Amino acid sequence: MSLKPAPNSPNFNDSVFDWISFTESVENITSFPHYAGKKQVILCSGTGTVYLPENSDGFFHIKNIGTGTITVEPQAGTIDGATSKVISTQYESIHPVFDGQNWYLI
Repeated sequence: MSLKPAPNSPNFNDSVFDWISFTESVENITSFPHYAGKKQVILCSGTGTVYLPENSDGFFHIKNIGTGTITVEPQAGTIDGATSKVISTQYESIHPVFDGQNWYLI
């Protein structure tokens, strides 16, 4: 099931909304380091690093479901101008997307 634009939305085609999907893979991560695949929901518990791929047309939802500290680090480029992003609060999440050179949090 995918979310679609409202019927009167100006000239959106369905592919714009392909990334908003409930059918992407979900992984529970308890051992690190973890190398992310493509278009994933990653639920982390423990302490460690999740590496974002260097070439991706995807997006990720990464959530700390434990009490440890999760570091998210791109294999190429930056993430909002920094070399990494730390998720240190339980139930905190980030949503990085790749523009071809760098990662941005939305």
